[in-house]
Amino acid sequence: MTYYADGTPYSYLADAGGEGLVNIGWLDASVPFPTGEVPGAFVERLVTLGRDGVHRTRGLHYCNLCPRDSDVGLPAPTEVHSPDGDYVVGGAEIRVPGPGGRTYVAPDMVVHYVLAHGYRPPEEFIKAVMA
Repeated sequence: MTYYADGTPYSYLADAGGEGLVNIGWLDASVPFPTGEVPGAFVERLVTLGRDGVHRTRGLHYCNLCPRDSDVGLPAPTEVHSPDGDYVVGGAEIRVPGPGGRTYVAPDMVVHYVLAHGYRPPEEFIKAVMA
């Protein structure tokens, strides 16, 4: 997955850009990221948002934070388990409106990062997801 620091201007998909788009959760194993507890209601809402990602790509990104079983072949697609049914992440974005005309853009993999790796997104993203 491509790394972008939280809070930087969005530039991943050239034809999906616009004013006020802000990167959140574009993580990479080579760069430290904030961890910590997040509200349970935030996790529930994020899991719901991840199911209906936008700007789907033709391939999948695999979590490079997860250990690999072997160096041969690709890892299994990353699944999110939810009460409404499991789904695969790594091929879309989540877009969340924020204050002041800002829109937060995260890879749908952010759901996995929060659930499996303890990623704590910036507080303004948590508030926007909860709004």
